[in-house]
Amino acid sequence: MIRLKLKNPERLREQIALNGFTLSTFAKNINSSPDYLGKIIHGKVNPGPNLARKIATGIGLKQMIFFC
Repeated sequence: MIRLKLKNPERLREQIALNGFTLSTFAKNINSSPDYLGKIIHGKVNPGPNLARKIATGIGLKQMIFFC
């Protein structure tokens, strides 16, 4: 299974906040759990392409620039 690594956790956290979300509300908005999103941000797990796309589009980005 393909997994994508988060490039810059602080930038993602900043973009989530700039879009008016807490980590918890953002996680619910993208149909994920706050715990799992926290693990992604802290580098403990890497999301698959579908969740990475949901994260990117959830903060208004068309490209998944946060992942490699």
